[in-house]
Amino acid sequence: MNLDRAEHLGLLVKNAEGRYYDRFRGRLMFPIRNTAGKTIGFSGRVLVGDEKAKYINSVESDVFHKSDNFYGLDLAMDAIRKGGRAVLCEGNLDVIMLHQYGFDDALACLGTALTENHVRRLARMADTVTMIFDGDDAGRRAMRRALELFLPQDVQPRCVVMPAGDDPDSFVRREGAEPMAALLGGAPTLVEFAVNDAFGREAADNEGRAKAVNDLVPVLRRIGDPVLRDLWIKTVAERARVGEPALRKRITERQRARPEANEPVRRASAGDERDAEKELVRLLLNHPRLAHHFVEERLGEFVTNPALRRLAERIADRALDSQDKTDYAPAQLLGELSGSVAAGRGRGMGDRRRRHRRARRAPGVR
Repeated sequence: MNLDRAEHLGLLVKNAEGRYYDRFRGRLMFPIRNTAGKTIGFSGRVLVGDEKAKYINSVESDVFHKSDNFYGLDLAMDAIRKGGRAVLCEGNLDVIMLHQYGFDDALACLGTALTENHVRRLARMADTVTMIFDGDDAGRRAMRRALELFLPQDVQPRCVVMPAGDDPDSFVRREGAEPMAALLGGAPTLVEFAVNDAFGREAADNEGRAKAVNDLVPVLRRIGDPVLRDLWIKTVAERARVGEPALRKRITERQRARPEANEPVRRASAGDERDAEKELVRLLLNHPRLAHHFVEERLGEFVTNPALRRLAERIADRALDSQDKTDYAPAQLLGELSGSVAAGRGRGMGDRRRRHRRARRAPGVR
C-alpha cells in the first residue's frame, strides 16, 4: 500500500512524529459510493462510547466532497426518480434499516449540515423531500436551516419529527413498516410545521402571537412561489388574528431594513461576517478540543464561505481523529491543508480557478 496515497485519501493519519495510524480505528465502516456504484470514500460509526464524534468520514479529496454527496444515494436513486420522493435521514444505520423495511428512497447526509449543494442535487431528482428530524432544539435548528435552503428551490420539503427517544432505526424495528409509512405519508410541509410550531410555542396571548409572526416573517419572505406565499400570508394572518395588510407591511419593512438595501452597511456586515468565520477556523486550528462542539452543534452551517467551511470541517475531522496531543500539530496540519490547495485539489477546475481558490483559501487562517 502506498502510505502517502492512503493518507491523501484519508484512510491513514500521520502524527507529529511521522507515524501512521488507522483513521477509522474502532469504527464500523460504511462505503460511500457515487451514482455509478464506485466507492469514493468511507464513513465510520463509533463502536465504543468514549469517542467524541459518532461518525467520521473520509477527508475531502479529488473524488470525495461530503457537502455534495449522500450515504445510500447509489441505492436510492432509482426509487427517488420513479417515486418522486427522497427521504433524508441523519444516520447511516437509519438508511440501512429503512431500506430493509422497503423504504428504498432513503439516504443521509454525511455527518455534516445540509448544504445548498445537497438541496440542489435533491431538487434535480425529486419533487418532494421528506426530512426526518429529532424533536429536540437541535432538530428545530436543523429544520429552520433546511427551510432557508429549500424554499427558493422548485421542490416540496416535508418533515417528520420523531417521537422523543426514537430515530428511524429504532422506530421501524419496534413498530414496523406500516407505522413508519404513516409517518412519512402524513408528513406536513416544512412551512406548515414551522407555522404550527411557532404558534404552538408562542401564541398564548397577543405578545406571543406577535412573537410568532416575527419568527415567521423570514419564512414567508423566502417562499419562492408567489401563489403559495400569498396563501401562507393569509393563513398566518388568520392564526395571529391580524389583518393581512399589517402582515404584508411587516414583511415589506423587514425586506427594506435588511443590510443588503444599504450598500455601505452591507459591505461592513459582510466584512464582519468573514472575520468571524476566519476566527472560528483559527479557534478550531489552535484549540482542537473545541472540535466536538463544532460537529455536535453544527456550527459549520453558520459558515457561509464555502472554502472556509470546508477548511473548518477538515480541521475538525483531524482534531477529532487525534489519538493524543502528539498526534495534532497545528503548523503541520495547516501546511498540509495549504499544500493540498496548492496541488490543485478540487473538482477538476482550471488553472485560473485553482489559483483563485489558492489565493482566497491559504491566507484565510494565520
